[in-house]
Amino acid sequence: MMILKVFFTPDEIKKFFRDNGFQVVTREFGRFEKGYHNRDEWVKVDEDAVVIDGKYVKASELFEKVTEAKIKKMIAPESLETKRVIERTFKQIKNKHLCN
Repeated sequence: MMILKVFFTPDEIKKFFRDNGFQVVTREFGRFEKGYHNRDEWVKVDEDAVVIDGKYVKASELFEKVTEAKIKKMIAPESLETKRVIERTFKQIKNKHLCN
Protein backbone atom coordinates (compact mmCIF):
# COMPACT_ATOMS: atom_id res chain seq x y z
CA MET A 1 0.00 0.00 0.00
CA MET A 2 1.24 3.49 -0.82
CA ILE A 3 -0.14 6.65 0.70
CA LEU A 4 0.71 10.07 -0.71
CA LYS A 5 -0.36 13.16 1.22
CA VAL A 6 -0.72 16.42 -0.68
CA PHE A 7 -2.60 19.48 0.58
CA PHE A 8 -4.63 21.79 -1.67
CA THR A 9 -6.44 24.84 -0.39
CA PRO A 10 -10.11 25.41 -1.22
CA ASP A 11 -9.02 28.28 -3.49
CA GLU A 12 -6.63 25.99 -5.40
CA ILE A 13 -9.38 23.41 -5.84
CA LYS A 14 -11.82 26.06 -7.03
CA LYS A 15 -9.23 27.42 -9.48
CA PHE A 16 -8.54 23.91 -10.82
CA PHE A 17 -12.17 23.38 -11.78
CA ARG A 18 -12.71 26.90 -13.13
CA ASP A 19 -9.52 26.69 -15.21
CA ASN A 20 -10.88 23.45 -16.67
CA GLY A 21 -14.15 25.10 -17.67
CA PHE A 22 -16.46 24.14 -14.82
CA GLN A 23 -18.71 26.32 -12.70
CA VAL A 24 -18.01 26.36 -8.96
CA VAL A 25 -20.60 27.74 -6.56
CA THR A 26 -21.15 27.77 -2.82
CA ARG A 27 -23.79 25.25 -1.86
CA GLU A 28 -25.28 24.10 1.43
CA PHE A 29 -24.47 20.53 2.43
CA GLY A 30 -25.15 18.70 5.64
CA ARG A 31 -23.49 16.08 7.76
CA PHE A 32 -23.97 14.37 11.10
CA GLU A 33 -21.69 15.45 13.94
CA LYS A 34 -21.49 14.39 17.55
CA GLY A 35 -23.57 16.65 19.75
CA TYR A 36 -24.54 16.78 23.39
CA HIS A 37 -25.08 13.50 25.25
CA ASN A 38 -23.54 11.43 22.42
CA ARG A 39 -26.35 12.33 20.05
CA ASP A 40 -25.68 12.85 16.38
CA GLU A 41 -26.86 16.22 15.12
CA TRP A 42 -27.42 17.27 11.52
CA VAL A 43 -25.21 20.28 10.81
CA LYS A 44 -25.52 22.43 7.69
CA VAL A 45 -22.31 23.76 6.14
CA ASP A 46 -21.56 25.89 3.09
CA GLU A 47 -19.00 24.31 0.76
CA ASP A 48 -17.78 24.80 -2.78
CA ALA A 49 -19.57 22.62 -5.30
CA VAL A 50 -18.99 21.84 -8.97
CA VAL A 51 -22.06 22.15 -11.18
CA ILE A 52 -22.54 19.82 -14.17
CA ASP A 53 -25.89 19.52 -15.95
CA GLY A 54 -27.62 21.32 -13.08
CA LYS A 55 -26.36 18.83 -10.49
CA TYR A 56 -23.97 19.58 -7.64
CA VAL A 57 -21.07 17.65 -6.13
CA LYS A 58 -18.70 18.80 -3.38
CA ALA A 59 -15.66 20.24 -5.11
CA SER A 60 -13.25 18.78 -2.53
CA GLU A 61 -14.61 15.25 -2.96
CA LEU A 62 -14.59 15.45 -6.76
CA PHE A 63 -11.07 16.92 -6.74
CA GLU A 64 -9.79 14.09 -4.55
CA LYS A 65 -11.18 11.40 -6.86
CA VAL A 66 -10.03 13.12 -10.08
CA THR A 67 -6.49 13.79 -8.86
CA GLU A 68 -6.16 10.27 -7.42
CA ALA A 69 -7.04 8.82 -10.83
CA LYS A 70 -4.62 11.20 -12.60
CA ILE A 71 -1.76 10.43 -10.19
CA LYS A 72 -2.29 6.68 -10.56
CA LYS A 73 -2.17 7.00 -14.36
CA MET A 74 1.00 9.10 -14.09
CA ILE A 75 2.78 6.75 -11.66
CA ALA A 76 1.54 3.46 -13.12
CA PRO A 77 0.65 4.03 -16.77
CA GLU A 78 -0.54 1.31 -19.12
CA SER A 79 1.64 1.23 -22.22
CA LEU A 80 3.96 -0.94 -24.28
CA GLU A 81 6.92 0.79 -22.61
CA THR A 82 5.56 -0.05 -19.15
CA LYS A 83 4.99 -3.66 -20.21
CA ARG A 84 8.62 -3.90 -21.30
CA VAL A 85 9.85 -2.41 -18.01
CA ILE A 86 7.72 -4.91 -16.08
CA GLU A 87 9.08 -7.84 -18.09
CA ARG A 88 12.70 -6.64 -17.80
CA THR A 89 12.38 -6.04 -14.05
CA PHE A 90 10.67 -9.41 -13.60
CA LYS A 91 13.63 -11.14 -15.29
CA GLN A 92 16.12 -9.21 -13.14
CA ILE A 93 14.33 -10.20 -9.93
CA LYS A 94 13.99 -13.81 -11.09
CA ASN A 95 17.69 -14.01 -12.01
CA LYS A 96 18.67 -12.45 -8.69
CA HIS A 97 16.74 -15.12 -6.80
CA LEU A 98 18.36 -17.91 -8.87
CA CYS A 99 21.84 -16.67 -7.96
CA ASN A 100 21.16 -16.69 -4.21
